[in-house]
Amino acid sequence: QTLTGLGRIKIAPSGGTPPYTININGREVDSTFDELEAGTYPVTVTDSQGCTKTRTVTVNDQRAPTIKVNKTPVSCHDGADGVIRLRLDSLFYRSRNFTIQWQDGTTGTERQGLSAGSYAFRYQDQKGIMVRDTVSLTDPRPVRYRRQTSSAGAAEDCRVNISITGGTKPY
Repeated sequence: QTLTGLGRIKIAPSGGTPPYTININGREVDSTFDELEAGTYPVTVTDSQGCTKTRTVTVNDQRAPTIKVNKTPVSCHDGADGVIRLRLDSLFYRSRNFTIQWQDGTTGTERQGLSAGSYAFRYQDQKGIMVRDTVSLTDPRPVRYRRQTSSAGAAEDCRVNISITGGTKPY
């Protein structure tokens, strides 16, 4: 039997005389063995009469990781202070040998000093699993203001109203 994915072998014995003893990779379990890395595991089922059956179960590691994106947008129009951080979904993937390469040839899980735009990256690990994605940073609208003055005749009665739009609040 071959299971695709990381992590679990579940055995449901039948035949023979219950109750059963299940031994996976030299360890007795109820019916499930979790937190497995990819590999081949011997599974032995023994019934109450001492009859045994041994099979080999292979857990293939073919899952691609989920890559979580944390981004800080550019703070000012035409600025270059955006940040992209990539985080892999589990310790298993973080502990593997992997490379994240960006479209401009740089590598790593974090980019800083970015302007607005799209940034493509490729994750690839030592097993050949590959994930491609693109992260976009937005550019805030330029700050604009509108001034409106009114006067009732005397200088001390003058009012100025300013309306601000665009940019990144607070102003």
